[in-house]
Amino acid sequence: MPSAEADLINKEGAIVRMPIKGREGLVEINSKKLPGKLTAGGAAGVKPGDYDLVALAMQEPQYRSPAFASCSTPWRAPRCPACRS
Repeated sequence: MPSAEADLINKEGAIVRMPIKGREGLVEINSKKLPGKLTAGGAAGVKPGDYDLVALAMQEPQYRSPAFASCSTPWRAPRCPACRS
């Protein structure tokens, strides 16, 4: 079942601001201004093969969890060098 945060992202989209080397200030990416569709939800019931891009969002301490490796395995794309560990 999606969380309140996922429901909000599905309803209103997401805005990400990040620094880019060699540029002043932050670059803003607004999902509502881009082609395609952003879908947020929990890992249960999601089929990664249905998407062109899958992003896992979690708090830093969760990356250290032994459960992360087993839970993230289905999300890794074998043809994507950035997804291999």
